[in-house]
Amino acid sequence: MAPTGEDDEAARGVTRRAWLGYASAAAGGVVLGAGGTAAGFTLVGDSDRAGDSAGSEESSDAGAASGAASGAASGTAEPSAPEPRRYLSNQLVAPDVSVETTGAVAAGLLFTGGRMSVFQGAILDNDGEPVWLEPDGRGVADLKVQTYRGRPVLTYWAGNVFEGWGTGHGVILDDRYRELATVRTGHGLAADLHEFTLTDRGTALLVSYPTIPFDLTPVGGPAQGWLLSNRVQEVNVQTGEVLLDWVAEERLDLTETHEKPGGSRPGDTPVGAFDAWHVNSVQARGDALLLGFRHSSSLVLVDRRTGEVRWRLGGERSDFDVDADARFGYQHDARFLAGGPDGSAVTGRLSLFDNNGRIGTKGRSSSGLLLDVDESARTVRLVRRFTRGDRFSGAMGSMQVLDDSHVLVGWGTDPSATEFTADGQVVQEVTGLAGGSYRVYRHRWTGRPDSVPDVAAALDEAGLTVHASWNGATGVARWRVLGADDRARLRPLTTGKRTGFETALTTSPVQYVAVAALDGQGRELGRSRTVRVRRRPR
Repeated sequence: MAPTGEDDEAARGVTRRAWLGYASAAAGGVVLGAGGTAAGFTLVGDSDRAGDSAGSEESSDAGAASGAASGAASGTAEPSAPEPRRYLSNQLVAPDVSVETTGAVAAGLLFTGGRMSVFQGAILDNDGEPVWLEPDGRGVADLKVQTYRGRPVLTYWAGNVFEGWGTGHGVILDDRYRELATVRTGHGLAADLHEFTLTDRGTALLVSYPTIPFDLTPVGGPAQGWLLSNRVQEVNVQTGEVLLDWVAEERLDLTETHEKPGGSRPGDTPVGAFDAWHVNSVQARGDALLLGFRHSSSLVLVDRRTGEVRWRLGGERSDFDVDADARFGYQHDARFLAGGPDGSAVTGRLSLFDNNGRIGTKGRSSSGLLLDVDESARTVRLVRRFTRGDRFSGAMGSMQVLDDSHVLVGWGTDPSATEFTADGQVVQEVTGLAGGSYRVYRHRWTGRPDSVPDVAAALDEAGLTVHASWNGATGVARWRVLGADDRARLRPLTTGKRTGFETALTTSPVQYVAVAALDGQGRELGRSRTVRVRRRPR
C-alpha cells in the first residue's frame, strides 16, 4: 500500500546544501530581507520509494517530465530546461517564461506548475512575470483557484513526484497565503498528484495509486503480479472522513487497458507494478463522478453513492457512438462544462485535452477538444478542436473553457500554453514553462501576503542598488526606498514603478535601507525590515 504521513518532511524539506547553493547565486554583499526562502528542490528516485512502482517514460504521465532518471529508464535523452530566473531579495527561482499576446485575453492570472527540479507552483502575469512562487520547495501540481466556505482560495497538491504519479496531500491557502487546511486521502493511502478538487459539499476529490498484488494473466503478465490500483476518494475537508472510496479493480476489467506489462513495468515486482488504468481527472457532477483514465482512453461516469459504473465513453468498451473526428486517446482533464443555475456541471458539453498518443508516438498532434455528449441517444459529436500546428504532448496537459468562452490549452510536456478565442483564433502564446506543466489555468486572484516585503541592497562603484519584491502581492504598483545612516531615522530616498517580480532601484549611498510597497493611489501596503548595506566585493 502507499505510504502514509511520511511524505510531509520529504515534500517540504529544503536542505542546507540546497539553501547554500541558491544563496551562493546572489552577488556578494547582498543582504537578504525578511522572508527570504530557498527553492531547493529534490526529485525522489526509485530507490526512495520502496514498495511503489517506477514505470517507463513512455507509459508515465507527470513522470514523463520528471527528470533525467526517467529519460535513462526509457533510453531517451531528457531535454535540458532553460536556465531559470534568479532573484536577490528572496532567493526564489522561476522559469524563464516568454509571452506573445496578439489579441484581447480573458481576465485573470496564469496558474502553472512548470517542472524545474520538481513541479514548481507559480502564478504568472500576462508578461510572464511571477506574482507568486511556492516558497517551501515542495513539488506542486494542479495549482488553481477554487471556492471554500464561500470564498476564493488557492489550492494545490504538494508532495513527492515519481514517474507518473506522486505521494502527498492537498493544500488550501487563503488570500494571505495562510494554510487553511491540509487534506489527505484516508485508509492509509497517500494522495496522488493528478487531482485535488473541492466540491460544494465541503468535500475534496482525490486519487491514490497504491501498489497491490494482482493476477495479471488476462493481459499477458504474471499470475503473482503487482498492479497500481486506482483509488478515487471523496473526503470531508474538515473532518477527514472518507465518504467514498472507489476502487478501479473492483469496477473495471483489466482488459480495458490498452497497455501491456513490459519494459520497466513488467508487473512482476512492486517496483515494476503494472499501470493498467492511470486515472488523471475526477469531476463531481450531481450524484455522479466523471473519471478520466489515460491508459484505456476512456471516461467513466460512476454513481457517487454506490460506486456503480453508469457508462463508459471512449476506449474499447464505449457505451457511446463516437464520431470519427471526435475520438481521443491518452486524454487528460476531462470536464463537463458548468451550466446549471448553481454553476454545477449539468450540460452535455464536454472539454478535454486529447494527447492523441503517449511519449514516443510519432506523427501526431495534440489538441484541446470540445464535444457534445447526448446521454439519451448515446452519441458524441465534435464541436471544435483547438490545435497549434503539429504541437504534440505525450503526457500531461489541460483544457479550460474561460468565462468569456475563450479556451486555454496547456500543452503538458511541450512547455507552453495557448489561449484561443471561441472560434479558434490564437490571442496569446506562453512558452518556456520550464520542463512542462501538468496543467495551466487562468483565474482571477487577489493576494495579500501575511509576510512583509523582501529587500536586498548592494553598494558598488556605480552606487547603491536596492532590490524589492513581495511574493504573492497582487496590488503593488510602485516601490519606495527608505534609507539613512541612522537606522532609526529612515527617510524616503526614491520611488519607482514596479517592473516585475523583483524591482531594482538605484539611489544615493546610505548605511541602512528598507522598502515600502505602494498601491496605485500611493498608499503603503507593507514595509520590509531594515537591512544594513554592505559593499559588493570586486
